[in-house]
Amino acid sequence: MKWLMIAASLLVFSGQGPDTRSITAARELYASARYDEALAMLNGFRPSDMSQPSERKTVEQYRSLCLLALGRGDEADTAIAAVVTADPFYQPSEAEASPRVRATFSDVRRRLLPDLTTARYAEAKQAYDRKQYAEAAARFRELVVLLDDPQMNGRQGDMRTLAAGFVELATVAAMPPPPAPKEEPKPEPPPVA
Repeated sequence: MKWLMIAASLLVFSGQGPDTRSITAARELYASARYDEALAMLNGFRPSDMSQPSERKTVEQYRSLCLLALGRGDEADTAIAAVVTADPFYQPSEAEASPRVRATFSDVRRRLLPDLTTARYAEAKQAYDRKQYAEAAARFRELVVLLDDPQMNGRQGDMRTLAAGFVELATVAAMPPPPAPKEEPKPEPPPVA
């Protein structure tokens, strides 16, 4: 186990970023209740090293878990906010986290959702304005699902109505135009006798 942590640390600090092995090493440290060591490893990951949003989400999830385990609630809230911002649909399951951790995630998520939905609306509307209708329709559909989330508690009902209307408009606009009707040849006039 110790050699795995050293190897993962070398990967992180050599600038290669968090690969699967180093994230796995941090998870193992967390699972063995070595929160300080796991947190030190996770803090070594630079945002610029994380090319995929899923990597950043995973790192922030484990950062938040370590911080909560260490009783550093304010810092944990910041890490949870990064997770929720990256994926507003994410909520830890019973298998992933304790009731206390799930409650903390839920509180942060509930607080952030209104701002996230406003930002998501702006992104979807920009796609619509650029005439990228398929992308806009997908973004507006996602926004409607987010606005229907129970933690939104009916907030931003007007935005939901607006987003649902844009789903319809963007879906229709994304459809290919119907084929032009074929022109049938005009009958030739009868010969003059």
